[in-house]
Amino acid sequence: MLTEALPVSHGAHFSGDVSKASVLQDMMRTLVTSRVSSYQHTSVTLEFFETVVRYEKFFTVEPQHIPCVLMAFLSHRGLRHSSAKVRRTAYLFSRFVKSLNKQMNPFIEDILNRIQDLLELSPPENGYQSLLRSDDQLFIYETAGVLIVNSEYPAERKQALMRNLLTPLMEKFKILLEKLMLTQDEERQASLADCLNHAVGFASGTSKAFSNKQTVKQCGCSEVYLDCLQTFLPALSCPLQKDILRSGVRTFLHHMIICLEEEVLPFIPSASEHMLKDCEAKDLQEFIPLINQITAKFKIQVSPFLQQMFMPLLHAIFEVLLRPAEENDQSAALEKQMLRRSYFAFLQSQAVE
Repeated sequence: MLTEALPVSHGAHFSGDVSKASVLQDMMRTLVTSRVSSYQHTSVTLEFFETVVRYEKFFTVEPQHIPCVLMAFLSHRGLRHSSAKVRRTAYLFSRFVKSLNKQMNPFIEDILNRIQDLLELSPPENGYQSLLRSDDQLFIYETAGVLIVNSEYPAERKQALMRNLLTPLMEKFKILLEKLMLTQDEERQASLADCLNHAVGFASGTSKAFSNKQTVKQCGCSEVYLDCLQTFLPALSCPLQKDILRSGVRTFLHHMIICLEEEVLPFIPSASEHMLKDCEAKDLQEFIPLINQITAKFKIQVSPFLQQMFMPLLHAIFEVLLRPAEENDQSAALEKQMLRRSYFAFLQSQAVE
């Protein structure tokens, strides 16, 4: 905390006045070369990781210390720590890698190999709990995506690494979806559906690393995400736990419309057909923005699809609006009101287009 007393501009602790920089630099060097991260008390361990992330600019000045900090994150001191109190390291690891992504290239494949077991998709069965919570795993997937996309590797290598990352996820998704279809216990159904939803979210998380400078196509990863789409879309036809499954796949489609652009279009008609079956007011309310996004993005290209889909969508909307509801059911009344608003917004967007 002594370092907070040093006056600096925009966190530039390691540039400018050499005397001030050297004091903090010496302190950071002492910290990362000591065995503080191995100290038994969880508060000390967590504070170590908080500090190296807070002063990550130190590692741009002395990058030779990056490997030992990465090992601390990836070992029993960090992501594999036995105490749940240290789980925040998943978020801190994500920040550390993103802040120093230009310095990460020499370590990318080693990091990806070491985190493989932390990425396993496993619903709680027979009392077994995975090492990380789903929220923590999401940070790790996002970090892996950043490492791959921002690497200096050629597109072919990026594609191979992204496929290695997402293929186990897709394979486990298929297995769990089959289990869900065969399960009659409602509690077990909910657990499996949660796990499936997390899988879709993890795949979405990896796509956040792409940008206008590093698109999916430029990185050679289009085929991998198209495979993800083909894997996830069958969940839309699952009659069990529809709300959570549809919500996850719908969110993934939103991401893919941005990332894959016109390559996503062949999947839209089938996905829309499934999402319009046996739907509730909330389903339609969340489906309409997807159609608006597609219309705004692709305009003329989707005109035949919109003409084909227009009447089934209207039929689904009015079928839901005309369903009888209990007089005092304020929740149902509010959902119908929101659906009407979404419907009028949809009509307006189509008129503008």
